[in-house]
Amino acid sequence: MDFKKIKNLVNSLREKNNFLLLTHKNFDFDAISSLLSLAIILDYLKKDYFIYLDEEIKDEFLSLPKANEISNKIEKNIENIIFLDCERKKRVSEKVLEKIENKYSLFIDHHQTNILEGNENYVFIEAISTTHIIYYLKEEIGLKDKNLSDLIMLGILGDTNFLKIEKESVVYKEVFKIILNLLEEGSNYYSLIERFYFKNWKFFRHYIELLSQIEKLDEIGYIILKEENNDEMQSGFLVNKLLEIKEIKIAFVLKKIENNRTKISLRSKGDIDVSLLVKLYFNGGGHKNAASGYLEMDLNSSLNFVLEKIKEYLKK
Repeated sequence: MDFKKIKNLVNSLREKNNFLLLTHKNFDFDAISSLLSLAIILDYLKKDYFIYLDEEIKDEFLSLPKANEISNKIEKNIENIIFLDCERKKRVSEKVLEKIENKYSLFIDHHQTNILEGNENYVFIEAISTTHIIYYLKEEIGLKDKNLSDLIMLGILGDTNFLKIEKESVVYKEVFKIILNLLEEGSNYYSLIERFYFKNWKFFRHYIELLSQIEKLDEIGYIILKEENNDEMQSGFLVNKLLEIKEIKIAFVLKKIENNRTKISLRSKGDIDVSLLVKLYFNGGGHKNAASGYLEMDLNSSLNFVLEKIKEYLKK
């Protein structure tokens, strides 16, 4: 971790005020945890800010600290925009993009596909999550807070599939040290597992049906979701489950968004770089072993195209 860059970020937050906090559409654990944890830090720094999300927030997230401050309307004077867990501006809601044009922007992110389009870019591709960056930010300013620790813990757990994503031992050594420190600061690990990892009976009945639709082609596993109302959490859960199959080295879920638009979520093992595939062919971004994107075609055409490109990649 570049701690000089962390200090620069702290200095920038101290110097500026009137922040708008944004994250990517179809937010995940790390995205919403980054939003809310940075809000706690800005409170500590006595800064004015506004948290924006214009999509439905499920009940389990409403109980998170500061979640009650999230709004889908911008009602304050905004001078600076902070993009959290975003590799580009177009990943946030279209409704807000036109309202923030020409505003000063800062990116706090860990995606290796970040295109560095902010006025200030605090991108740490070595970080395991954006909340991993927020952890060192809070350490730099000397803030200890139970709610903040819970949010950072949740973001790290979410972006590592609850510590099951393949990473080098040196990475997990650092992550476990951070988790230990968060526990000492009051974070309740089991409470987070109970609220966000365990699923109810209705959930499992539904997902058992979806998992029964798994298709396997050599080392590739995939599921096609034809219902337009499938959410991002659902796709992430399914594609992570696919990767638990020993024989599968690369997995993807295709989800219908509109008649001629399809969302793809990918996961991989080892040296298979799905972020490269997404960047080249699927209009998206992400990390080496976890990425997502979009295809401007229907489900059947998307499936044929994705399988073709994955096969080409695996042959190299």
